[in-house]
Amino acid sequence: MLFVVERPWLLLLIPISICFIIWMAKKLRMQNKAKKIKYITFRSIVMTLLILALAGFSIDKKLDRTATIFVVDVSDSMASKKADVEAYLSETISDMPDKNAMGVIAFGSDANVEQFLTEKQIFTGFGSGTVTTATNMENAVSAALALYPEDMAKRMVLITDGLENEGSILNMSGSLQAQNVELNVMELETDLGNEVYVDDLTVPDAIRVGDQYAVTVNLVSNVATKAKVFLYCGRTLKGQENVQLSVGENQFVFYDEADESGFRSYRVMVEAESDTVTVNNEYSAYAQIESKDKILVVQGTAGEGEAFSKALDAAGVLYDMITPTAVPTSINEMLEYKSIVLLNVYASDLRQGFHDNIKSYVKDYAGGFIAIGGDNSFALGGYRDTVLEEILPVNVDLTGERQIPKMEMIMVIDRSSSMTMTDPNNTSITALDLAKAAAVSGLENLRKTDNIGVLAFDDGYSWVIEPQVAKDKEALTETIQSISIGGGTSIIPAVKQAYERLLQSDAQIKHIILLTDGQDGYRNYQDLCKQISNANITLSSVAIGEGADTQLMSALAQLCGGRYYYTDVNQGIPRIFAKEVFLSTKEYLINREFSPIITANSDMISALGDGAPTLLGYIASSLKPTATPILVSDKDDPILSTWQYGLGRTVAWNSDATGNWTRNWANWDGYVQFWKNVIDYTIANNEVGDDSVSVEQKGSKAVIKYTTKNYSADTKISAVCTDESGNQKDIEFEPKAPGQYEAEVSMDEIGVYNLAVLNKQGENVVGNMNVATALQYSAEYRYFEGTDSIEKILTLVGGKRITMEDEVFLPIEVRKKTKTNISNWLLLIALILFMLDVIERRLNFELLAPVTEKLASKSKSTTEKTSSKKPKKKKVVQETVVESIPEVKPTVTPLEPVKELHNVSPKIETPKPEKVKKEKSAKKTSKNKPEVKTLDTAALLKKKKDRDI
Repeated sequence: MLFVVERPWLLLLIPISICFIIWMAKKLRMQNKAKKIKYITFRSIVMTLLILALAGFSIDKKLDRTATIFVVDVSDSMASKKADVEAYLSETISDMPDKNAMGVIAFGSDANVEQFLTEKQIFTGFGSGTVTTATNMENAVSAALALYPEDMAKRMVLITDGLENEGSILNMSGSLQAQNVELNVMELETDLGNEVYVDDLTVPDAIRVGDQYAVTVNLVSNVATKAKVFLYCGRTLKGQENVQLSVGENQFVFYDEADESGFRSYRVMVEAESDTVTVNNEYSAYAQIESKDKILVVQGTAGEGEAFSKALDAAGVLYDMITPTAVPTSINEMLEYKSIVLLNVYASDLRQGFHDNIKSYVKDYAGGFIAIGGDNSFALGGYRDTVLEEILPVNVDLTGERQIPKMEMIMVIDRSSSMTMTDPNNTSITALDLAKAAAVSGLENLRKTDNIGVLAFDDGYSWVIEPQVAKDKEALTETIQSISIGGGTSIIPAVKQAYERLLQSDAQIKHIILLTDGQDGYRNYQDLCKQISNANITLSSVAIGEGADTQLMSALAQLCGGRYYYTDVNQGIPRIFAKEVFLSTKEYLINREFSPIITANSDMISALGDGAPTLLGYIASSLKPTATPILVSDKDDPILSTWQYGLGRTVAWNSDATGNWTRNWANWDGYVQFWKNVIDYTIANNEVGDDSVSVEQKGSKAVIKYTTKNYSADTKISAVCTDESGNQKDIEFEPKAPGQYEAEVSMDEIGVYNLAVLNKQGENVVGNMNVATALQYSAEYRYFEGTDSIEKILTLVGGKRITMEDEVFLPIEVRKKTKTNISNWLLLIALILFMLDVIERRLNFELLAPVTEKLASKSKSTTEKTSSKKPKKKKVVQETVVESIPEVKPTVTPLEPVKELHNVSPKIETPKPEKVKKEKSAKKTSKNKPEVKTLDTAALLKKKKDRDI
């Protein structure tokens, strides 16, 4: 064992500090030798310990135990060797000699500890928690280094195929050398078999509308084989070729034409006759085709947008017009358009993917959105509590003075045996199934303050749901679904029962919905309808199929102030009930002529001048608090309103665009310009000028770098990443240099990812930028791309190659030494001694009295021997004066504390005769000198203490 000092020159401070402490003791003129010795000793020890700690004092000893960590590659390229490696480890570890410990780390893209360091000779195999789609030896070595203890020699056994594709093991050479790790590498050859993979897919960087361009596919194969190559643009197959692959690289070219602007994603797939792994048979790329901005118009029904398309054509707007069943369902498809327009579209007609992504399209990617009214839009279109209502500048419910009062609705539903007839488009769905779905749809559109009742009838009737508050909608839905098929049909008695129960209700709006597919012979319904009408109750009727009594149903609705519907067995029945919730209030659907009022200046209405043409109707709604009303009705309902939603802009036009309510506007000269202004408003954005974004793929991660010339302490860069499935991740950038920001995002699926980057100064958005990147399969599956990193790391750290036949647990040739730094222990001991010294001095605790008294007694005996040889008269005089003080009363009188001490202890010992003689001789000696009276208070206190004892 050796002692090592990192900074030996600091040891010179030890004698200097001790001399300083001795000098300080003399300056303090300590009379008590025990205290003086204690002062010097303890402070010298404390200062010595502190200096040793600062000097880096440590113990260097040889190691007699060895820690061996097996670092094993379990990535996909090593799959064929996994069983062999497990068997090798089990056998090797079972023969581990004494004074050895082992650990096991499995790694792929990440690293997992399979066995912490232990002396047990057991290994049971690898777990399943490691990500095997890449090989990162750097992470694995770093994890292994963290497991080594300081008091053992270190050995690392790396088992891999050497196909590193993430990180670099060369970055760990310094750490391996610093920790004196002996590196052994077992490099295994893997059997690939026949293998074909897509090496690259490229498209031109700059493409404009009208260009014909090449899409190039590169394939690599280690076998001559036949294959089929497919190229997709989005979901459309653009090309297919049967090819003969040769060993090595193979290149094929497809051609496409840019017939419209926007974002395009490409995907190539290969199917080879001789192939082992298929995960590398797919590759993605994307292209941005530049041209004039284009919008998407979604019309509720085919042909409904004809009048609107004429206005767009006249305005020179580039657009695509589709029906709800063809709407885009991914961000990639939506980003082909600068703005999306819904023209009298019912919410449930839109595909689910559209609902899932429209919010992000507007908020994160600065897309525009316009909702145009009609009898299938806003409240009547089922927008309540949907993403459409969330992004629009209006709420579909009326609030404030227009708020709808409490409503009670009773649904009278036919459950007769004839309700088993099925939907022609889906024979598994019956008319009763649709009736129950309709009742649920009506329930969902009721407010929690409204009442609902459900009455089922056949040749009799019964309450499925007694009239009650529509609060627990989930439980009520389950009850509605319990309605079952019955017998005959008796309509009027059930309607009469519903009427009688509504007479008892305190709701201001009372409404009955009757649904049936049959008829009965009862004809005396005029009196009942009169009673219903006189009670301010309304009734709407829904006749299903040709067997329904359409004459009775129409008459009931007409006489009771409601609406009559005739329909086949189809999915539109639930929509009728949902609409009836709003139509029964007579407040949402406004059919009358009025002049819209301008409430704000806007470029959208610049052509209106001082006034606007009259409108013939609209769908009522409520303006959101932060939205801007441009035009309102004479009842202050919003007609044209705008809103900034995230990065995008949205517009609500509560009238129509079919000419039904806008007949006067369609004849107005400024009508075309009006719609062009509205569209221009939504597609305007604030893209960053000279700023730039770059994306680099590193394994399964993308590194995004953002550069800007305009930055400050308040600059914040963030982004939203969206994959092809619509899944999103929020990303925060960190500053790396002035004007440079960087972020890293994990990508889980192969394909194209869109990134909406946002630049904010404080809370203000100053710009945004949309970019994309394509994640390919991991480089783990590029089997023919090797590196020489293993050879280089062995050279750098002096490691060696081994095989499964070599002995692993050999003694390490050169015994490494380990240094144990004890500076912290020295500091701790110094602190403890210092605290003990403080406690003794401040609290008068004699914790170390035995030690100091022993030191003092030895010192005294030494002094007495010296005094016998060379007597010192001065000391005798001083002692005489001190010991004669108790008899000199006038001297004590002026000192109150001392006087009190003598009063407390009045007993005074009589000096011995010998000392009296000494005193007399001393007086004679100082006879001719002025008398000096000296008061030693310390001696007095000591005497008092001795007397007390």
